[in-house]
Amino acid sequence: KSFRIRSTLPGIATHAPRTMSASDESQRSLASESSPPRRSTNDLLNLFLRTNANAPRLDSSVWDFLTLRDLYQLRSVSKSTSRGLEWVEYNRCRDGKDYLVPFPAYPGVLSTSLDMRVGSGLFTHQLASLSAMHKVENNNTSFGALRGGILGDAPGLGKTITMLSLVAGTSGQRPVEPKEFYDNESIDEHWKLMRTNPVFRVEILRALKPFRDCGLYEQIAKDVSPPYTDDRFPTLASFEKYVNRAMRPLVPQAQLDLFRRSAIAFKAGLDKRNRRFFANEKGKRLLFERNLIPCSTTAVVVPDALLEHWAEQIRTHVNLRVFVDPNIEGGSSRGVVYIDGVGDLSIARFPLNHQQMSMPSAFDLMSYMIVVVPFSRIKQQYSNARKRRREEDDTRFSGGSSSHASSSPLLQLRWFRIIVDEGHELGENDAGSDVTKFINEMGAERRWVMSGTPTTGDEDSHGFTAR
Repeated sequence: KSFRIRSTLPGIATHAPRTMSASDESQRSLASESSPPRRSTNDLLNLFLRTNANAPRLDSSVWDFLTLRDLYQLRSVSKSTSRGLEWVEYNRCRDGKDYLVPFPAYPGVLSTSLDMRVGSGLFTHQLASLSAMHKVENNNTSFGALRGGILGDAPGLGKTITMLSLVAGTSGQRPVEPKEFYDNESIDEHWKLMRTNPVFRVEILRALKPFRDCGLYEQIAKDVSPPYTDDRFPTLASFEKYVNRAMRPLVPQAQLDLFRRSAIAFKAGLDKRNRRFFANEKGKRLLFERNLIPCSTTAVVVPDALLEHWAEQIRTHVNLRVFVDPNIEGGSSRGVVYIDGVGDLSIARFPLNHQQMSMPSAFDLMSYMIVVVPFSRIKQQYSNARKRRREEDDTRFSGGSSSHASSSPLLQLRWFRIIVDEGHELGENDAGSDVTKFINEMGAERRWVMSGTPTTGDEDSHGFTAR
């Protein structure tokens, strides 16, 4: 999905010049000697898009032709460009001072018509929190690293807006893919045996199951069925490449993702040497997360009583049109935020009429930037998952085959980020424990807990300190 930044970028400092005293002038002259001047947004674009010094300056309307994804993909090509980026003003605080924040700032946040009318902006403590959160999320970017923490600001300090700013600043990013953990020599060795033996035809065709409804399936199945008497598919990688190239123009991305998951399970079956590794907890988790569908969506898990609060805060303080595909006509803000039990936030009516709706598919959920889910839905999904596992255990015991096709959509995705509001409620009772267990099963690259009271109880009591 493309995410658009409009010509009037949210959050860019546009202060009128103020009268400067002599001391101000001296301080400014000293600062200019030690650091380059701050640049405007048009200067930033000129740094990237001008081919030579004599090229004409760019008009501000060029912003209409750039999406957020375009800006993410721009690369710094020189030291002067890098220095220029460091001095672009992106945000304005309510106290009237300018602060430098990480590119590309927080598009869409506090830029609705109401916010622009009253001059809303982030407070100093919110920018301080965002700076620390950005650092925590990016200190170690390897797969499995701890990338998250607890936002424990006191009630009333704007934790929701702070977290929405963090989400907006990373919109469009996807989680880091887990490393290839297979023994490629072992896989290649077994593939050579499979490609010449017709007995393995069933296993190879099982990997093509996501494409069975495609009109080209019969021809592809015929081409990939062993034995291969020629030099077709010398490696498993060449087999995957052939199938992806043939099917990409014919099927949606969702089916290609399902094929990728089937191929992962296929590889794990060929890698006989790593069976012991896959049997331990770390190996199981790695295999589980690699089998998930990666997405750029943030899942927000909230108490039921706060569902409307989050919906209202997003609608009031986030300009959703900033994140909409520019190819959609009519300027709709659909497809950005999904509220469980309500639907797309852009068509929701307040007060919310929360209903028991079926959970959308994983492929529908991953098309949103934010998915807000109440604790009650998590408890329901946990109960369903336990029941399903008991049924699968019975199926295995009776000699049947189990399937994960009916598992919770929340467990089929590898979320970019999971946020739990009022996290101190987790574990306080059996119901909270169920929510915690289910969230632990959800795959995600980054995890945050929000709480105005991160510690509860009497701090002077022995029981509190012992815990």
